[in-house]
Amino acid sequence: MELPDKRPIHPWVADAAGGVRIGLMATIAGDVNGLIKQVQAYQSLGYDSFWLADHPLRTSDPWIVLAAIARETDSIRLGVMVSCAAYRHPLMLARVVADVDRISEGRVVLGIGSGDVPAEFAAMGLEYGSARSRRQRLEDSLKSIPRLLAGDSVNIESPDFALRAATLQLPPVQTPRVPVLVAGGSRQTLRLVAEYGDACNLGAVSWAGGAYTTAELEQRLTALRNSCEAIGRNYDSILRTGLAVPVLADTREQALSRVQALPVAAREFAGQLFIAGTAVDVVEGLNVMIDLGIQYLVVFFVQPDGPQRFASEVMPNLRGFRHSARRA
Repeated sequence: MELPDKRPIHPWVADAAGGVRIGLMATIAGDVNGLIKQVQAYQSLGYDSFWLADHPLRTSDPWIVLAAIARETDSIRLGVMVSCAAYRHPLMLARVVADVDRISEGRVVLGIGSGDVPAEFAAMGLEYGSARSRRQRLEDSLKSIPRLLAGDSVNIESPDFALRAATLQLPPVQTPRVPVLVAGGSRQTLRLVAEYGDACNLGAVSWAGGAYTTAELEQRLTALRNSCEAIGRNYDSILRTGLAVPVLADTREQALSRVQALPVAAREFAGQLFIAGTAVDVVEGLNVMIDLGIQYLVVFFVQPDGPQRFASEVMPNLRGFRHSARRA
């Protein structure tokens, strides 16, 4: 098999050399037209990408919503953080990714993971199974979807699905390929990042690799580097992305009270992703991640003025930050 770094490094990854960029993740509250206007504002504020979650029991289909957003934006990258490999047949996931890429004129990132919500699996009649079995499904999807997006004829017999001489007509338009972000922080998952991914994603919560401390983040990045070295891949051909939930206020006490005022379920879902305090506190917390090797931050806000306040008070002070310019 051809080593992954024989492929050209994706421009989205190569751009990391120019400085730290910021993506923004949000939920779909039902008002898609309102969300489109928000993403247009995020694009103008200098956010490099916009991400939606993939939880079919809770929100609208993220790929359908991204298709609508793609029509009304012109530079911001669009992705799902992340599509569960078990929720769609690989051909159907490749199909919708290619379609949104064509609509957006080449701005899609495919985020994919093994899944971590047992209730969703049960509701769809899917076996949640072991971490190993879910990871195998993810690996089989990673063996299939990028090849489908490249226009190859794919044959695979997996315990979970089959592809028989499947070729995707109307492929994506992005060159050299649609970048693939693989979520998760176990050694086995980071091996999949090294073999198949263009980006990893880590954070201080169980569903983002469980990198709760600086030591754990360092361990996961070291594991990724070791996986790359084991197959002869350039470590810097993978974009190292990290998650955070900044909560900004005029004082640290006000910021912490905002976190405590959130519903218990929201606090539990975010785990230790919160970085709460003044702009100086938030800058300090994010710079720690940057200094450890995170090149790209994906932030989620729990306050309405969060995106604007973060863009004006935090972004310019991040170590190596580069404003994302609009594409011509």
